[in-house]
Amino acid sequence: MDRIVANIIQNAITYAKSYFKISFVEEEEVIRLRAVNDVEEINVTSLQRIFDRTVRLDSSRTGNQLGLGLHIVQQLVTKQGGTAVADVHDNEYN
Repeated sequence: MDRIVANIIQNAITYAKSYFKISFVEEEEVIRLRAVNDVEEINVTSLQRIFDRTVRLDSSRTGNQLGLGLHIVQQLVTKQGGTAVADVHDNEYN
């Protein structure tokens, strides 16, 4: 769980425009982690690939990172029987 939260926070630090909110919501038999940050415009078609290995939606960013953070999140969440999803509404990445 530590690695999941750390990767989500690192992704938000890298890509959030001006804010990042994270919350945990307890629902019946699950705990839902919800992370929200503002973004510039995101291509919704590309968003469907956000959890793919080495995909980075912001091609203008350079550096040594390979874009593995959210892929690792998805793999760890799946191993725990959960689901990782991403969506954008009104320039908020969820």
